[in-house]
Amino acid sequence: MKDILLRKIRDEYDQKRHRAFNEAEKRKENIYKALPMLEELDKQIALAGIELSKIVLLKPENFEKEITKARGKIDSYREEKKLVLKQNSLTEDDFKPVFECKECEDTGYTSSQEKCKCYKQKIIESLYDMSNIKYRLQKENFNLFDIGV
Repeated sequence: MKDILLRKIRDEYDQKRHRAFNEAEKRKENIYKALPMLEELDKQIALAGIELSKIVLLKPENFEKEITKARGKIDSYREEKKLVLKQNSLTEDDFKPVFECKECEDTGYTSSQEKCKCYKQKIIESLYDMSNIKYRLQKENFNLFDIGV
């Protein structure tokens, strides 16, 4: 029973996380539709990163010069992207997933690999629901208490 409950909760967290990433991807697509220049800048940044990787792997004679040049290109594209974002009242955060829990990013575990508060709370709520106490409290509570009985 415990394993089934924990698996169900894990599945819920996986779905939450998946939903957050999908929503971020949709936001990104909408931003790119509205501002194709941003998509082009991101492509250029990625290509410059690949170029930098090639330089590191091939180690040409003028290694340091090529590295500096490639990093300069990347920095230039990033600065241009920041400017476009700012001009359109956007930030890099607009491209990132928005998680229900900032502490664990909807994984259920903190960066120190401990169970997150939200995960522990979800377990407690699930156990409470399974115990039928919720139902009993609707019928047996202080609002319905009669001292005369």
